[in-house]
Amino acid sequence: TDTPQQWDGAAATTSDWTAAAGTVPNGKYCLVYQNYVYVAGVAANPSRFYFSNLGDPRTWTATDYVDVHPMGGHVITGMAQYQDLVILTKNRSTYAIFNACTGANRLIESSVGSPSPRSLVSTNKGVVFFGHDNIYITDGVRVRPITTHIQSYFRDSINTAQYDIFAGTYWRGHYYLALAGTASSTNNVVLDLDLNQMDL
Repeated sequence: TDTPQQWDGAAATTSDWTAAAGTVPNGKYCLVYQNYVYVAGVAANPSRFYFSNLGDPRTWTATDYVDVHPMGGHVITGMAQYQDLVILTKNRSTYAIFNACTGANRLIESSVGSPSPRSLVSTNKGVVFFGHDNIYITDGVRVRPITTHIQSYFRDSINTAQYDIFAGTYWRGHYYLALAGTASSTNNVVLDLDLNQMDL
């Protein structure tokens, strides 16, 4: 994982993200949640997320972290904010962080997660993500499949070795997922889901 970067607006340059106190976690996933910076995907603690001091992304208290079911055998695979929650996925489970200052969280789904960090996208209806055999949506209360009508496509026509490069985005009510077809090592297929036409 590359060293986290910080932006200097006055100088218009980036540099290594340094801490004024503590250590900036070197993780794969980062977001701002209610004026805290959350980081997950640190190699040494793959089931842990960290959070900065309130309003201060350069101060990291050593005890400000939460381990999410570390004995479960799966690592954190992504984070996305929806309303006042952070949706956090592991490979086969999904959680909602509901308290920014403590990291308190709850399990939403014990059998559905995401192997594709870039597929997690916040929409006006919930966080949408790819989850092995389907595309799912969660509002922080439950996780629901939304592509059961093309489930055979996910079973037969995608390259499962490339899950980590699948990428999603949201535009004008549509969720777009770029994925790798069976024989491809790069994303060469884009699925377009019109969420406005779905009963969500």
